[in-house]
Amino acid sequence: MCTIDQASTISPTATGSVNEANIVNPKLLKVLQKVVHPKCKLHNDDYLNLLFNHLTQPPNLPNSLSVEEQKSIMLFLPVWLKSTVAQFEKCKDPPNPQVLYFILNVSRHISSNEQTFVTLNSEDVFEKLIEIVKRVSKPSISVALIQLISVIVDHKSGLQWIISTNHWKFYVDLVLSNETVYILKEGNSFITKLLVKSVAFNSTFCDNVINTILTPLEFVTRKLTDKEDVSGNDFKWLVSTLQNLNTLLVGLLNDSKCTENDIYSLFVDKFKLTSRMKELISLSQNNDLTFHAMKLFITLRYHQMKVRFFDIPFISADSQDNPLYDVYDIYCQAVSMLPAVQTFHLLNWSFTCWVKIKSSMPMCLIKGHQGSLEDQILMIQYIPIFTVFIKFFGIKIYTEENDDLRVHFCNKYYRRICPRTVGVKYKWLPYFLDNFSFANGVLALKFVLHSKKLFPKDTGILAFQILFSLLHDFLVFVKENRELQLPFLKEPEYIALHLNVMEILIEEFDVTWKDSVETLWVMLQMRDLLSDFVWPTKIVVNALKLAKKTVSKYLTFQMALLIDDNQSTALCDFPILLKAKLHDGAWEIRDSSVELVTQFAISNCTSSDVAWHSEYFSRSTAKLQFESFKKAMLENDFPRHILDMSTGDGSPYVRSSALKCLQEIVKDETFWSNIVEQSDIFTILLRILQMETEGMVRSEAANLVGSIFEHQQIPDELLGKFYNAMSHAVVSDLHWEVRVSALKFWELVVDDRLTQQGMIDGSFPSVTFSVQKKIVTLNPAEIRKRLIAVLLELSEMGCLYVFYEALRDDCDLEVAKCATRAVANFADLLKQYEVTERAVEEFAPSSPLVVGKRIDEFPVGKETTMDLGFCSPSQSSYSECIMDEILDTRDLNLLESVLNSLDTPVMENVQFKERVVLSPIKFLDLVYGDLRSNLEDKTKAIRNLDSFQSLLDDILKEYEPDDRNAMDCY
Repeated sequence: MCTIDQASTISPTATGSVNEANIVNPKLLKVLQKVVHPKCKLHNDDYLNLLFNHLTQPPNLPNSLSVEEQKSIMLFLPVWLKSTVAQFEKCKDPPNPQVLYFILNVSRHISSNEQTFVTLNSEDVFEKLIEIVKRVSKPSISVALIQLISVIVDHKSGLQWIISTNHWKFYVDLVLSNETVYILKEGNSFITKLLVKSVAFNSTFCDNVINTILTPLEFVTRKLTDKEDVSGNDFKWLVSTLQNLNTLLVGLLNDSKCTENDIYSLFVDKFKLTSRMKELISLSQNNDLTFHAMKLFITLRYHQMKVRFFDIPFISADSQDNPLYDVYDIYCQAVSMLPAVQTFHLLNWSFTCWVKIKSSMPMCLIKGHQGSLEDQILMIQYIPIFTVFIKFFGIKIYTEENDDLRVHFCNKYYRRICPRTVGVKYKWLPYFLDNFSFANGVLALKFVLHSKKLFPKDTGILAFQILFSLLHDFLVFVKENRELQLPFLKEPEYIALHLNVMEILIEEFDVTWKDSVETLWVMLQMRDLLSDFVWPTKIVVNALKLAKKTVSKYLTFQMALLIDDNQSTALCDFPILLKAKLHDGAWEIRDSSVELVTQFAISNCTSSDVAWHSEYFSRSTAKLQFESFKKAMLENDFPRHILDMSTGDGSPYVRSSALKCLQEIVKDETFWSNIVEQSDIFTILLRILQMETEGMVRSEAANLVGSIFEHQQIPDELLGKFYNAMSHAVVSDLHWEVRVSALKFWELVVDDRLTQQGMIDGSFPSVTFSVQKKIVTLNPAEIRKRLIAVLLELSEMGCLYVFYEALRDDCDLEVAKCATRAVANFADLLKQYEVTERAVEEFAPSSPLVVGKRIDEFPVGKETTMDLGFCSPSQSSYSECIMDEILDTRDLNLLESVLNSLDTPVMENVQFKERVVLSPIKFLDLVYGDLRSNLEDKTKAIRNLDSFQSLLDDILKEYEPDDRNAMDCY
């Protein structure tokens, strides 16, 4: 039980020289009282975390406290902490862990001020708090305590307190005896900071800490030397110690100043850690122990390399005093002593250590040329990949000099390798061949991806070139010996990952054809891979993605012109192959094929290409001269196939991709004419908007309508149906993405109407031409008249009502934002030229520019099914038909064709509402209210849900005492 002393509770007369409680938020006072109340039961731990975040976040962030509020809280929290600790000290029961975690975080925050720490420590607040913490054994509490002590160590007074009280032993033992990742991370960071801050003035203390850390190493090494039995717990204890040591030392690698008195020197010189690791590696029979000993040895050697070569301009790779030679010896030992995955971890660890010291290292010369350690580690990483191909094709593929490109690459390759790397190769290659597994090649590729963030660009390009050459040799040999494909079919993951890594390296390092001429052959490789062989789905998908990357980066329109008539190029027959893939049984392959066609369409004549080559080509000239992709797409009827897939494919992802592709296709006049001649694209689009069940497909369909409206022309007789469909999409669709896409269409409609009235690039010129080709002066009165005409036209279309509803949307903020952006410029024009209600009333009856009738009231919306010339299939009759076919089928193999017919999209006939006509006057009422202000109010209201005051209210409602009457809800 815990009794509450009234004197210990927080009140306006709490202890303190300044009565800060009087200026602190009263709700915060009440919350802080409530959460530490013994009868308070926590139902939501997130509230305390959010409360702490609000108390500590910088004042310049949204929903943060003001500077004055934070100052008053920082003065009050020490008073609250002292009172709370005194209250908990009197309780026999341990406090709630969530509350204690919050208290420790608050303590850490206020202890960042040294004066606050000194004041609280003088009253033994932290001594009492530590004793309270010892009664609660939870990892989160241990982490919070270590974080608190780590902040205290930043102060000189705090460091002296830690050393003098011997509390450091408790924290060091806590870290060394724990396996929780977060405790180890925070604990090692604390120990590192403790050693760094104390080494300058108390080396004896540092020796004591290091001796404590090294105790398991001395104990187990002695037992191994004496050939005594070592238990599993002893191994576990030592492995944990090595992990902690490595984390601690690598954290110092950046900070090491290469002096004799730094922490590293204590470990290496005084405690002989390097020689101890060598001894442990030779004695160990346990994989984990050997791995962590090797890892720590590598860290130590990188430190010694930094010390030895500090401030030296350059070194030779043949230098005999290079500490890295010992690291190469570790690589050679590891391949036969450790599993492959641990061996690769050692290589990756070398990368990590090298990056930390690279900036202070001299240039390395290999055979007179500049070399890099990254290249050496990459070559070693690739050895298991080489063995995949050597195993089946032999070593001759690397010695065969059958083209100048290969000779050039091999010469460059060998110039960048130092002799020690070659030595590791001759050690690793026989081992991986004798213990061959595709899994080793896959593992090597995964580690290349894992370590690519540490590569400089030159190493990344080299990594790509090696994979390209291996794939080239693979295709040559498998084409000549078909039976060699079988092992790769049984293990498809390797080739799939090989292709994926090539694509990622191209993207990650922005490899251009100037960087690597091999990139220009990738398309040819993908053609050979897909046309000459049958592969599993994953390989085909990755090959298509790599082809897409090649088209986007390397087949510019000038290059396409050069290869258009050459029958040996991949561009001639790749489209034929792609056409077949559009009809593949796997939806992933169809989807990737559609994306590749989209890239062809984008590359046909993108605006960026035109802008980049503006000094050479005009826009029209670029379209005329860039015929290669267009010719291939038309000859293979891609536009029609993609249109068919947008409605007929069974996968919504493929239908969505097909509609995205059409958005690019319709921008080209030739493609557009081809589509219109062969199909009724308008009816198809209306059908999708009305009957498609998937929101992402309807969204892309709405985008396609906008693309057609912008780049081509919708027939006048169909505009009404499209206005109905797009109005329904904004007002009634349940998916916000569809509504936003439809709003973009209406924004295009507004721009089009303004352009029809003479606007150019967002403003009206001083003069324009009338329909009769007469010059018209555009003074403010004339512009006002034209704007009113636009306003009336938009009203009749239903456009004003669409914007009106979207702007009032309280559910989807994105919809309201999009509507505001769409209307804002038009609204500014109306205000600029004084288009008021009176101006509309005066103009409307007599204006010859008004389209349709003037409507001042909301008509009642009617639901209607558009007459599109088709109807949705009857589900019941369709199901009965399928059952009849199954019952009539005697051969079970024929059932496949029956069931495959189910792979068609499900359509539902949705009732469209007729567009509602909003009077211009009602729209002007909305315009002359502040649109942007209304949106800001909505945004602010949503943001206030996370405000500090709202959080305090939620906590007060949530954490009610248990004795509250459950019926007392009024």
